[in-house]
Amino acid sequence: MASLQPFTGVMGNRLAAHLLRRTSYRPTRERILYYASLTPQEAINELFNFAPLTRDEPIDPNTGQPWMDIPNDEIETADFWLTRFILSWWSDEAVKDNSAGHKIEFFLHTLIPVNAAQYNKFVFDHIRLLRFYALDGDFKALALKTITDQNMLFYLDNQLNSKFSVNENYAREYLELHTILKGPEDGPGSYTNYTEEDVSTAARLLTGFRVNWDRIVIDPDTGIPRGDTDLYTHDTDDKTFSDKFQNRTIVGRTTEEEMYDELADFVDMIFDQRATAENLCRRAYRFFVSPNITTEIENDIIQPLTDQIYNDTNSPDYYNLNAVLKTLLQSQHFFDKDDNNDSDEIVGALVKSPYEIFLNIMAIFDIIPPEPVDAASQEIHYLDFYTPHLNNSLQTAGMEFYYPETVAGYPAYHQEPNLSRNWFVTANIIGRFRVPEMLLKGKYLGSGGYLYGNSNVPFNIAEFARDYDFFTDPSDAILLVDEFLQFLLPELTDDARKAYFQQVFLDDLSPINWMFEWQNYIETDDDSAVRIALENLYIAVLYSEEFQLK
Repeated sequence: MASLQPFTGVMGNRLAAHLLRRTSYRPTRERILYYASLTPQEAINELFNFAPLTRDEPIDPNTGQPWMDIPNDEIETADFWLTRFILSWWSDEAVKDNSAGHKIEFFLHTLIPVNAAQYNKFVFDHIRLLRFYALDGDFKALALKTITDQNMLFYLDNQLNSKFSVNENYAREYLELHTILKGPEDGPGSYTNYTEEDVSTAARLLTGFRVNWDRIVIDPDTGIPRGDTDLYTHDTDDKTFSDKFQNRTIVGRTTEEEMYDELADFVDMIFDQRATAENLCRRAYRFFVSPNITTEIENDIIQPLTDQIYNDTNSPDYYNLNAVLKTLLQSQHFFDKDDNNDSDEIVGALVKSPYEIFLNIMAIFDIIPPEPVDAASQEIHYLDFYTPHLNNSLQTAGMEFYYPETVAGYPAYHQEPNLSRNWFVTANIIGRFRVPEMLLKGKYLGSGGYLYGNSNVPFNIAEFARDYDFFTDPSDAILLVDEFLQFLLPELTDDARKAYFQQVFLDDLSPINWMFEWQNYIETDDDSAVRIALENLYIAVLYSEEFQLK
């Protein structure tokens, strides 16, 4: 029986690594060893003590300054580049974040996906909005605020939605993708959770909300710029929904200020439906735990979590995503401790995204670009490293960060039955497997997995083995391989697999000869022999099937 009862034991290395891979982008050896001595309850308290940002906003390396408060007509850098600098800034914050904050932010991005190919300041405000509610946890409030989020208004064509010419795009995606989901068809123009007529009615309700290019309309709750209202194009008539929503009538408002009240009534109606809470819990389960929701999981995990966030509207847990995650991430089920086999269901059940592989390797091996504190470091940070990797290299590997393929988002987070296995696509498989080598060699990743250029962020794995305390004793070949596997793979390997990696590492050397090679490196600083062996091990392990999983 799947159980949400807390697992109260000390985690140890394996389960600490499991928790860190699922909740952050920093499953480093140092953090694994620290969390190994904690119980899940202690660990969750630390992970949900959200870390502050190291920088509140990105810098334009062309000027050496942030630009969010600069008037648009005074900004010379092209919008395309400024958007890339924003995504670079987010990624740099994510790889340094020891809390669960950025992983939760990205989860919210998968729930309410947008494309970053909009006005750069709208992208920045959208990211700030996700962060605000990742830390706060109130998913219902986020669902209300995203309706007037300018990136979303622009992305889903609500600019074109007027009582004179209704555009259903935003209303459809809001119901079908962001909140309640439609469920199976149960009649002509009717689904389990809403009807086509409900989409049309919702579209009428959303008329008259527009972007404000000057970002001067500020949301009173978040302090973040939001869209504007245009009463002239808003449908002020009452809106009556189908029996899927208990034939609820939302009173049409007749002032611009009251248009926001109409939105709040609309969101209340959707979140009054249990199906909305169930959807949130199922998607959290699939993102953080496992893609497989069996009848047992539905009954023993999803429904109790739904009860927690839905049954009591006065509870602080009401539609609080972080309440769901705290219950789930310290449960016996999450650690696979609710049956007789603790290695058959959860640990290693998800495929990493290319973005996770990229950030994990950066964090584990400390392949971090210099802090953008002057012109030279800003150029390397933004222009040489992050922007080419996020825009080109990861696209080749199968995931252009913040540019999902469709309005539904990245297939790995919604497209059943494969879900996270959708990261393995024939066209991208070579690129995916070359991400580790790309970072090892300080290159970029081109079409077909071709490595080229220079990212100006060098990585010397011999120096890493010598200086970073990743290995207890780098001169001990057997121990070195054991520790490499222990901290990089989700499950311990069997003896045959371990022997394979030892053979890759040692090649024709004996363990005693490796010890002599290592001692020679320490004494002479000549890394020619040890570096080849370490690079071979790095490539073999990070190319392995096991490393693709978390």
